[in-house]
Amino acid sequence: PALQVYWRRVRVLPMIVVVEGRTDAAFFQHVVNRLYSGRVDLEPREAQGKYDIPKVAAGLLQANVRELAVAQDIDGQDPEMVMTSFDQAVHSALGISPQANSLSQRTVAIEGSKIHIIPMGLPDDGELGELGIKSHAVEDYLTKLLLNEPSLSEKAPEIKSLLLKLLPSIRDADGPFDSSKEIFQLIKPIVQHGFSDTGVVQKLVLDADENVLRAVLAPLLADMGLAFGF
Repeated sequence: PALQVYWRRVRVLPMIVVVEGRTDAAFFQHVVNRLYSGRVDLEPREAQGKYDIPKVAAGLLQANVRELAVAQDIDGQDPEMVMTSFDQAVHSALGISPQANSLSQRTVAIEGSKIHIIPMGLPDDGELGELGIKSHAVEDYLTKLLLNEPSLSEKAPEIKSLLLKLLPSIRDADGPFDSSKEIFQLIKPIVQHGFSDTGVVQKLVLDADENVLRAVLAPLLADMGLAFGF
């Protein structure tokens, strides 16, 4: 048994993860390269947005992929709602009815195949709540890195205070502005790490202090561990 555990830890596991788009694909690839190099052979597959993910996942199952993961932004839902809605949507895309207990521990079981669900976002985070973020996505993690890693916000060391001053005026003029996607786009020119989302993702994930990175990503890393077998 000890030898089997050791083998599982060192072998490279191929795993497809279906993501919403390019930013999510870059994020997963850089996180895996930084924290799990040599542990998993990740294959991000980009969907055309959140609602295309079940169709892409269904297509992979129909192509005889027996195990995969999907990463989906929570947005205004909670993780349980994301899992339930995905379970229903992927069965619908396959043209079959969900079976009893098909969803268990963030895994959808369908006719001998497994789809591991990774909800993206930090809905219970107090610091993001202070900023009025109610719609959660991969940008939650990026925003948290900028708020908690001084070396990443050298151009704007008071970024949180600045946001707390700016956001009420923006919301008075433009409405809710409560998505981490929107707020991250506001932050990007302030911190001056470039305008390409994928380039900024690479900078933040690769340059962050590893302890800070692991602390910010802790809930996500736990889900990735379940999905990828870490």
